Amino acid sequence: TERERRYLAVGPNENGELIHCVVHSPTFTSLYDGASSTLKFLREFKEMNVTFMVNLDTGAQDFFEIYNSNGSVDENTSGRREISQAANLLVYYQE
Repeated sequence: TERERRYLAVGPNENGELIHCVVHSPTFTSLYDGASSTLKFLREFKEMNVTFMVNLDTGAQDFFEIYNSNGSVDENTSGRREISQAANLLVYYQE
C-alpha cells in the first residue's frame, strides 16, 4: 500500500560518528520504494554508512514526537494526532 513513510536509521557518518536519525517522508510510496530512496538519500547525500534501518509504521493513528536534549518537545516535528491519545508507544532514545 502506498502511504507516507517514517524510518529509524543508525550508522556512522563520514567522520565515523554514530548517528541515530528519524527520516520522515510525507510522499505516498510503497514500503520498498520508500526504504530504497531513504537508504540512497542517507548514503549519497548524508554520507552515512547505514548499519540498520527500521520502518516506523505510521499506522492509522500516526502519533509521533521528538524531544530535544533538554527534555522539551521539538515543535517542528509531530504526528497528526496528540500523543496523549495514544494507546501504546514505541520509545527510542540514545545517550
